[in-house]
Amino acid sequence: MSSSTKTPLEPVIGLEIHTQLLTKSKVFSRSANVFGASPNTLTDPTVVGMPGSLPVLNQRVVDLAVRLGLAMQCHIRPISYFARKHYFYPDSPKGYQITQHNEPICEHGTLSFFFNKIRQDLPITRIHIEEDTGKNSHQGNNTSLIDLNRAGVALCEVVSAPMLHSAAEAAAALRALRQLVRYLNVSDGNMDQGSMRCDANISLRPQGDTSITAPRVELKNINSFKFVEQAIDYEIQRQTKAYHEGVPIVEETRLWDHNKGRSLPLRKKDNAWDYRFFHDPDLPPLHISEETINKTNSDLIEHPTDRCQRFVDIFSLSFSDAFLIVEEKSRADFFDQTVTAFALLPEQNETTAKSAAQQIANWFLSELLGVLYGQHIINAYDSKVSPTHLALLVLLITKRTITRAAGKEVLIDMIKTGNDAQTIVNERKLECVTDQSNLEAIIDELLKKHPDQMLAYQKGKEGLLGFFVGKIMQNTRGTADPKIVRELVKHALSRKI
Repeated sequence: MSSSTKTPLEPVIGLEIHTQLLTKSKVFSRSANVFGASPNTLTDPTVVGMPGSLPVLNQRVVDLAVRLGLAMQCHIRPISYFARKHYFYPDSPKGYQITQHNEPICEHGTLSFFFNKIRQDLPITRIHIEEDTGKNSHQGNNTSLIDLNRAGVALCEVVSAPMLHSAAEAAAALRALRQLVRYLNVSDGNMDQGSMRCDANISLRPQGDTSITAPRVELKNINSFKFVEQAIDYEIQRQTKAYHEGVPIVEETRLWDHNKGRSLPLRKKDNAWDYRFFHDPDLPPLHISEETINKTNSDLIEHPTDRCQRFVDIFSLSFSDAFLIVEEKSRADFFDQTVTAFALLPEQNETTAKSAAQQIANWFLSELLGVLYGQHIINAYDSKVSPTHLALLVLLITKRTITRAAGKEVLIDMIKTGNDAQTIVNERKLECVTDQSNLEAIIDELLKKHPDQMLAYQKGKEGLLGFFVGKIMQNTRGTADPKIVRELVKHALSRKI
């Protein structure tokens, strides 16, 4: 496919995402699965392929793969098979990788994600189980070191259909998968530690022409959302330039060099026959019962994309707040439980709780998490503030029992002591001051102390109204109702003219 004309081009992108599973041991052996151990301390005869060693499948790997597949609405094969994929790289000590080929455990699913606030459904071709390889560390001077601790760690490879059309959209899909595996407790998704790595397949075609099958370039082992977006953008630009200059696109595998901001050729694109796939003779067929599928389905939690949509539709949250809350499961759980706790407070119900949900979101995101993050507490459950505590605080503010300013003081005290909001309000006498006669006396005293500002206001500097209101709020330690104070100050200033 080549052209010297400026034909509008459309990127076609598919993702292959390798996700390490949360298991204590490796997929086919008893060696521990631990990140950061001393090099080559977590190996055994099976991992390194010693003669006579035999693989034994880890049952938890199967359970996690089924959980992930069902969460993505995949068909779970009743019988699947393991195959040997042959290649001779130093990080693969057996000379082959145990994986699944034509009969993967999960097929035909969907990854739901938001892109530009619109829900997208990316078709998933397959999810299969395989073992990870070791890790090469290139030292320069044609020297490399090999750490086989990672070899044999359980992976699920998630393969999408080539139905993404921009780098930003691909990054959004990758973020959604990371979010999902963390929600399901299938993987920690730590890309900086290699727990999740992304291969991106990119080709270009004339815009809208689905009949064209263009040469495909694979970007290998990208380990951050930022780099995925940068690498795909670079590759789109590189291929576009080649296309318009009439230079043929070579079907190949490339590596992303984030330091230089460019991709580099690694090897010619392999075909399936290059790997000499065949069923692994040491591993029997993998049988998944209907009972296992039904039980796993019944235990599935709400999908994070569905949860975000529920927060928008049912609680009337802004999309940005809902998306931010749902980003982490613990965060979404805490918010959900706070809304539930609000409904159970005296004289409250589900209807009033839904009405207060945006207020709860504001106090949760901006105030509570703002303070906790400043104290290096990431999870609200690790603080002394419970969902019930936060719900009561929001109720006192919505009922105008306390002012917002007083609420911030109460929250700080709650975080320090773990006491509930009403107890703190009573102890510190922070209930909202609404007694007009008392406020009028305070205002009169204030005006006497600031005759110059009072005169300036009367001559037209109306911005000074905020000065007087602020002084009153300071004088009452934030317990006066700001609306009442504002009206009383305006009235007092008009009387002094």
